[in-house]
Formats: sequence, C-alpha cells, structure tokens
Amino acid sequence: MRPRPLTFHEQYFKEVPTSGGVILGAQAEPGTTSVLGDEIWFSVPNMTRIPPKLCVAVSSDDGRYEASAEYEVPSPAKGPFALSFPTKYKGRIATYGPTRLAILGTLQSDCSVPAADGAETVLALLSWSKFISVDRFVLKVNSGGATSIKLFTTDDHAYTDCKALGNPTQSIAFDTVCTGKLQNGQWRGFLVRKRYEIRLADIPLWVITQ
Repeated sequence: MRPRPLTFHEQYFKEVPTSGGVILGAQAEPGTTSVLGDEIWFSVPNMTRIPPKLCVAVSSDDGRYEASAEYEVPSPAKGPFALSFPTKYKGRIATYGPTRLAILGTLQSDCSVPAADGAETVLALLSWSKFISVDRFVLKVNSGGATSIKLFTTDDHAYTDCKALGNPTQSIAFDTVCTGKLQNGQWRGFLVRKRYEIRLADIPLWVITQ
C-alpha cells in the first residue's frame, strides 16, 4: 500500500494568480511522458540523519493548479517508491503532463515552518513516475524578471546556464529550467541570478537522493 499524506491541500484557480516562489520544482527524470496523477515517486536519501517530514508542493506552469502535502519519511527504506497523491483533479493533472507540472519536495523537521532566510534548502528528488535515472536533476524556476540564471556547483566551481521555456504566455508559475548532474547521489551549490548587472541573492541548495 502506498503511504498516504498526513495533510493534503489543493486548488484549481479559474483565474491565474500573480504570486509565487523562485524554485517550484526539483525533479528526477521520469520514466514516462504521461502522469497518472494519483501518485508521486520518492527515493529516501542516503543521509545520516534524515529530517522526519517530506514537504511536497505542486504547481502547474500556468499557475492555475497548486497542491501541498506532508508525508512521514519512512525509515529504514530503500529505493524509489510510490506515495499516494489523493487529488480530485486527476484528469487535469494528466492533461498537463510532467513537463507542465513542477513538483518540489523539501526535507524538513516541520512543514509548517518556513526555512530561515539564507538557509540551505534540502531537496529530495521526486517524479510523477518511477525513476529511470538518478544521475541528473531538473529544477523548475520562476525567473522573477532575472535576465541571467545559472547553477553553480560547489564541488567543481562550475557554472551551468539555465534555459528559458519557449511559451511565455503559458509559463506563469515557472519559466526557466535548470539541469544538473548528481555525483554519488547528491549535488550541492547555488542558484545564481542577475537582473542585468545587478546580482540577486544566491539561493543555497542541496539536492540529495539514494
């Protein structure tokens, strides 16, 4: 039986909202181009001390669908496995497909308490279907008017350019995709943004999987 969330909230807006965060998704490469809609896949990370809660947020690219869920992180557990996602909008989610949906999983002690400003966010890779690989990850980002967005990898001090999505009228909640490579199941670094010559605050990130 798939573990069910401790809490689950979702809404579908008739009109597009105008606010949102910076990082909307941190995803593994999916094994299919379709979305069942009633489950998400999660791999318990290889950490000495795993935060007890997986805090999940889902957004559609047009900003009309949003959901949040809280799960207990099972321990011990191995390998990617499915979590129940009890949506009442299964058909709409399937229509969006994995490329138009952002799914974000953060590992925290309490999902109701936001991380402190400047604190490193611990991201668990999620997928709408069973993982085909844990070698790469994809971040889905709201540029917020930034003219340059890059990933900076701490290990090799390398920058990787992120790419703007091609449909600005549809890409409301997120409009940029960043792809990174995992080394031994994790990646550490920063999301680096500029608005013309002005450097915005870097966002420290830790992406971790099995």
